[in-house]
Amino acid sequence: MPDNASQQWSRKGRLWKIILLNLIVIIVGIHLVAYQRESARWAGHPYPEAKKSLIKANFGLLYGRFLTSIPGINEKSLIMRPIKSLTDHYVEEAMRYIPDTDGEKEMYWYVFRWGYIVWTAKGTVLNRNEAYSNDEVRQILDEMWPVLEGIGTKEIKDPIFIEMRYAALGNIAQLYFVNQPLFHIDWEAREFDWPVLWKDEVIAERNQKLFHWLVNLEKLYAEKYPEIVKKADRDPNRPIERNKRFQLASGSILAHQIVTGKYRNNPDFCNFDKDIYLKYYLDTRGYLLNLMKSPETSAAKKEELKYFIDKKVDKLLTNACKNLSISQDDN
Repeated sequence: MPDNASQQWSRKGRLWKIILLNLIVIIVGIHLVAYQRESARWAGHPYPEAKKSLIKANFGLLYGRFLTSIPGINEKSLIMRPIKSLTDHYVEEAMRYIPDTDGEKEMYWYVFRWGYIVWTAKGTVLNRNEAYSNDEVRQILDEMWPVLEGIGTKEIKDPIFIEMRYAALGNIAQLYFVNQPLFHIDWEAREFDWPVLWKDEVIAERNQKLFHWLVNLEKLYAEKYPEIVKKADRDPNRPIERNKRFQLASGSILAHQIVTGKYRNNPDFCNFDKDIYLKYYLDTRGYLLNLMKSPETSAAKKEELKYFIDKKVDKLLTNACKNLSISQDDN
């Protein structure tokens, strides 16, 4: 006959099996309920075959978000590789059903890639704390550009992605502008090579395109989707982020025109009422400076905002436009 110790181990083994079985049943049940809810959410939306794969990819994203919330785990961690691989598989599968003319295809990058990048870097500066190497950041920027072009220029049919696009273009654009200086670094001086960056014709052309995509999207949504704008405006941080990205965009465009001498061919360059880049630059600069001076703005926030007000661009403008008075003491 088995002794008491053997019987106890046998009972414990059976108990653990029952617990494990119940856990499996609960997990499967949760997944089935979640799948049914997601299926109901996407019912009747364009590209139903794509949505079937999208629902599966969303489960991967859910697990990924949970894991990356644990300190020390990010998208580059070993434990994330199988989850990201499976998620990417279903995203690619979904994209096969989306025509190239629909910006929903590029929106998938925002949903399944942008978040991981920001979570890993713990913000928009991607090489902060060596989250990404400079080479990795440049790869991400090149990966980002066709996404920005697609979201900024293509039609989108699905109403969920139409609403999502209003924030998506701005969020990705800000990530692009903030990290763009990494395209040109003076490795000996260990600092950004601003003159080379500003003279780069490819970057300058991209900046102008992206600036106008952002402006046009704001006009489109104000006219066609005012309810989406009203909903987005409930976020108190939205105007701050908007002014930050337009300050970076307009500043880089103005700097390019000055250092290349192109501004001399534009008689309206120094005219606030006629040059759209100058108008956006001075308007957003004023907004950010007022925010920095506000007693309600925290010291940490003021320090962050200093990055977006560039004294180098201010100096270029005052030298090129003698009619402009830009105080260098403001920032």
